Amino acid sequence: MLAAGGGAFAIGFEVPETARATERMRSAGVAAEVIMIDMPRGDRKASHPLAFPTDGPQWSPFLLTYPTEPEQRREPMRARGRLSSSFGIDHLVVETADPREASNWLATILGVPDAVPTGADWRLAVDGADIVVTAGPAERVTAVALIRPA
Repeated sequence: MLAAGGGAFAIGFEVPETARATERMRSAGVAAEVIMIDMPRGDRKASHPLAFPTDGPQWSPFLLTYPTEPEQRREPMRARGRLSSSFGIDHLVVETADPREASNWLATILGVPDAVPTGADWRLAVDGADIVVTAGPAERVTAVALIRPA
């Protein structure tokens, strides 16, 4: 990624049900696949379904379902004295050749309302952090804007 100019190639989103998200993509005409990924958990591993479109831009999102709620996942870190960061994500910036088309495609994948134009950019409202889609050649996430919660 660094040799190609930096930036992230994929965006991950937690969804309540991977199977439902996959069906939503397929019913919208987007080919999608589900695989199981293994994540280490101490001396064992936990398997989670991961869904992703099999066509589309190289920064296509992947959708993941965890078996526990976010607060339950944070508790072991707190118990070990590792507090979560005091920063949050305000928005991500995706740079692509056709921001309007890309933002509408992404809204379909995520099952969120269509993007809203903000000047030359398009903004998608998603849980956790908005996504701003802007014109440019990068075809990847080019910025992560952080906020410090009040």
